[in-house]
Amino acid sequence: MGDEVDRQLKQYLLDRRRFLALGGGAALAGFLAACGLSSSSSSTPGTAAPTSLPPVGGDLNLYVWEGYDIPDPSFKKWLDSVNITEHTKFITQPEEVPTVLKGPGGDKWDMSYGDNVVLSYYKDLGLLTPMTVDQVPGLNGLMSAFQGAPWKNDDGTYNGVPWTWGFTGLTYNVDKVPAPKSWNDILDPSYQGRVSTIDGAMNNVATASIAVGIDPDTMTTDQLNGPIKDWLVKMKGQIRALAPSIGDQISLLVSGDVDYMVCGLTFMDAEAAAKGVTTKTVVPSEGAIGWADTTFITPTAPNPQNAYAFANHLLDPKANATANSALLQGPGVQAAIPMLSADAKALYPFNDIDNYLNNTLTFNTGWPHQPDGDRATYDQVIATWEAVKGS
Repeated sequence: MGDEVDRQLKQYLLDRRRFLALGGGAALAGFLAACGLSSSSSSTPGTAAPTSLPPVGGDLNLYVWEGYDIPDPSFKKWLDSVNITEHTKFITQPEEVPTVLKGPGGDKWDMSYGDNVVLSYYKDLGLLTPMTVDQVPGLNGLMSAFQGAPWKNDDGTYNGVPWTWGFTGLTYNVDKVPAPKSWNDILDPSYQGRVSTIDGAMNNVATASIAVGIDPDTMTTDQLNGPIKDWLVKMKGQIRALAPSIGDQISLLVSGDVDYMVCGLTFMDAEAAAKGVTTKTVVPSEGAIGWADTTFITPTAPNPQNAYAFANHLLDPKANATANSALLQGPGVQAAIPMLSADAKALYPFNDIDNYLNNTLTFNTGWPHQPDGDRATYDQVIATWEAVKGS
């Protein structure tokens, strides 16, 4: 793997120098236009192709998941060096992203997020502008697992930048309860009132499908209304509180209100540790949902020059490694792997990472929004979760 990483790192640095060689000001604006960010660049139907871009610098409006504003000091130093000022609103659930971006004031956001479950749907809704490797050279360095659908389109464009990945597992307080081996461990009556989860349909239904041995991407209506709903109802009986956001999930664990967190993230382990509480997020024996969080640029971005620069910097191997080490998540960039912290390296089998990504984790792509045979639809998934909460 070392020779391949070295080759990709050299190629990335070559592309990055090409991207930044002309510096800031009008020269950089001209270079970006020459790279395809002008009216001559190809565009996806229904999206606006930028005609010209001002120099990098000024505002950047991010509608992102908590932590993805990248508060790391080295990242802030880069922002200062290119004179970009972040303005951030945090997503609480993926279901709200279309509402916000399509709603009043939605055109003020430069960048937002979608994972493998929703990315194609967001594209169909016209929420994102596909990008090219000329616009974001760092895309050349993505791990092979993310060089296909739903991140990459058949025409070679990308729907966004899948710079970080992980799994939706089971988080537990190491000092309070034993390590879970199965998703069913949290259903033990002794843990009633010691369990929580995020209040979100897609994450919980997908997790429940894995727990009962059903592929979420082939889940039928009968399976959703049968064993999957049954498992969710049992889980709901163990719940002390539903968390409205990731921050609330962390708070429930840190405060000691709960000991197990369904739809847990390794990011929570990093945040809990900073608050003096030791948690660990694991993949139970039945498996777990995998995700690659992907930042995309909106068609109405008021500061596209800053959005493209930000997207490209996320794929800088060192920046990518630093950010994912802080988040305790996987790097989207192959050349970032050797630069990860020891804790981040210990999370995943990087010596066999392609097999892990392709076989251990399930990167589901969501449910149809229109009837499709006997498959469960998106609306049915939402309705089932609401019914479980009311049970």
